[in-house]
Amino acid sequence: MMQLTALTRQFKQILLMSMPIQIKAVHYINYKNIMMQLIAMTRQFKQILIMPMPIQIKAIQIDPTYAMAYNNKGLSLECLKKYDQALKNYDQSIMINKINAQAYKLKGSLLTQQKKFLQAIKVYEQAIQNCQTDQNEFKKLIQEIKNKK
Repeated sequence: MMQLTALTRQFKQILLMSMPIQIKAVHYINYKNIMMQLIAMTRQFKQILIMPMPIQIKAIQIDPTYAMAYNNKGLSLECLKKYDQALKNYDQSIMINKINAQAYKLKGSLLTQQKKFLQAIKVYEQAIQNCQTDQNEFKKLIQEIKNKK
């Protein structure tokens, strides 16, 4: 997980660095290098998320009530673009642990990416009812979706 966090941080830095670059003859080499780094890191990022899939399956077999394993499996499935299966895993995680804020965030985020805004809002509203700790964050996420419409 630490490797994933470091990689995510590095990924964001490269994205931010590449934003202001304008494609001119002088900047072409820098732009090309940044884009190559970004492509390599994207592949590396996906591999890190996909690799643990067998581990998550085994964890679920050992303890079918381990909600976090369903979150992680859902993330891996999302990387494989198996969105319906990912949503089912997030639902399973929520069913096991109704106060699992992470599962609501993952499910809401995926629904938002799929432009299923009303469903995402419903997920975040459920989270507000069930998760005492992250209510303000869920309210912000709902507001962001409403601003996108």
